Amino acid sequence: MKINSVHVAVETDLQAGAQYKYELLWIILIASCAALVIQSLAASLGVVTGKHLAEHCRAEYPKVTNFILWILAELAVVACD
Repeated sequence: MKINSVHVAVETDLQAGAQYKYELLWIILIASCAALVIQSLAASLGVVTGKHLAEHCRAEYPKVTNFILWILAELAVVACD
């Protein structure tokens, strides 16, 4: 990651914080709680069955659905980056 892109991200974060103040903290809290629940469910699935979530999706869903899930996962990674 370049320093220039980090500077732009920090500036954007500061502008969003100045505009929305503490309203953004609720979004972070809700997203963190949702991520915690999803992670714990996926971990429980792995402990009980010995397979991870992608293996279960491959076994249960048709190829088209698996492809769409893969695209959505890639978009989520890009959005978090």
